[in-house]
Order: sequence, then C-alpha cells, then structure tokens
Amino acid sequence: MLKRMFVALDLPAPLTQALAGLDPQLAGVRWLPAAQLHLTLGFLAAVAAEHEQRLSAALAALRVAQFQLALRGLGSYTWNGRPSVVWVGIANPPPLLELQRRIHHAVLGAGLVPDPKPFQPHITVARCKGLAGQALRPLLERHQHSDFGTFEATGLTLYASILHFHGPEHVPVLQQGFDSP
Repeated sequence: MLKRMFVALDLPAPLTQALAGLDPQLAGVRWLPAAQLHLTLGFLAAVAAEHEQRLSAALAALRVAQFQLALRGLGSYTWNGRPSVVWVGIANPPPLLELQRRIHHAVLGAGLVPDPKPFQPHITVARCKGLAGQALRPLLERHQHSDFGTFEATGLTLYASILHFHGPEHVPVLQQGFDSP
C-alpha cells in the first residue's frame, strides 16, 4: 500500500494557537486548525513500505543542531489569478534551507522522488476556494510585516497523511530530535 507522507517541523502550541486565531472568518477561506499547522520540508505523494523504512533510517541518521526560526508576514499563493493558500513567512531561512537540502538528499537516498516544486519556506494557515483577491487583501495588508514570534527548531517529524472526508489526519511515523547547540 502506498502512503502520502511529508517531513515537517512542528510548531510550539502557543504559536499554532496564535496563528489559528488569525482566522478572519471569510467565506471561501478555510483556516486550518492549530493541530494541523507545521512547516513542511518535503512532501512525498506515494511511498511504499520498503521506501518508508529506508526514509525513516536516513532521516534518523541526520545530525542537525537546533536553530531558531522567526515567523513574519502573511501572504498568499494564487492559482488562476485567485488566492489558493494563505501562508506565514519565515524571516531567517538559511539554517532551514540547509536542513531541507539534507532532507532532499535523504529522500533520494531512500529511492524516492522528491517533490519537484522548488522549496519555498512557509507555513500554510488557510486554503481558499472561489475567493476574489480583493476579499483577502485587507487581511494580507494588515499582517504583511507582522511578527508572529520565534521558535527553536528542536527536531523533525515524518508524517503519514491519511485523507478523510472531513480532512487530512497527520500521523507521526518518526520523530527525530536535533542536537543541542
């Protein structure tokens, strides 16, 4: 059986609660619950059990020092000229970019094909459907430069993403801590 999986950094509860609290209650915007907020480092659409074991071993072998990340600004990605995703940006991505590069190599080493889209560090906080850009503009302008806090990245998690009618369920498969600085 093939699984949808992703590698992510989990956020501390106070940050996820604060980000979930930004929900503007706009029609056409589905704000994600705090429990689903994370920073995706790699997405894998179809993973067989043998590759999952190899990937878990490769991720467990990574040695990474803990580092700080700052969350700043709200923006959106568009699809066909309409907002599709609302995101929170990462203000200081260099250590994150190095980590993502190492995860990319672990994915390749496990015999998997990494997500072909270029890595753009962000936290997806909402999904939009049928929403005109001008409806979202006031929220984006108000939080364009907002400081949402800083957190210590202390480890990564490999998740299986199980799709249900009510939305995805993220099940941790591996949690790998980072080394103290």
